[in-house]
Amino acid sequence: MKRDGSDGSRRAARVPRAGRGGFTLVEVVIAAVIVLLGIAGIVAAVLRLMHSNAYSARATRAVEQAQLLAESMFASSATNGTSGSDTSGMFSRSWSLSPPTSGVHRVVSTVTWTEEQGRTTSVRLDSLRMQEGAGLVMPPMTNYPPGIPTP
Repeated sequence: MKRDGSDGSRRAARVPRAGRGGFTLVEVVIAAVIVLLGIAGIVAAVLRLMHSNAYSARATRAVEQAQLLAESMFASSATNGTSGSDTSGMFSRSWSLSPPTSGVHRVVSTVTWTEEQGRTTSVRLDSLRMQEGAGLVMPPMTNYPPGIPTP
């Protein structure tokens, strides 16, 4: 037996002394993988959020363009059956004014654009307006609800 109390044989594994702490390499690698997966998930969520916000902004601008088209058709002296198209920035716009049916004009305005991935997207707005001078005539009420006196 040696002075240090060992029997002289070599042992591959060392037993840690009491009070001596630390992490093994396996524990550190597992913790790093878990942290990296969490960071990758957060980055993916942020990128998706940015894409969704950009799409929403373009869709909102397209709806505004469609509303402007409909309002300008109603405000102008456009004749029935008028249609057309143009390009404004990244948007292609088209519109048509239908002849009045029962005193109601119909304007259909469509705005189309291309997303970054090459996908074509469009917004269609159908607008109705009463023809000037056309009155709305309500039919007389014949079936009155209970409790309401009849004239």
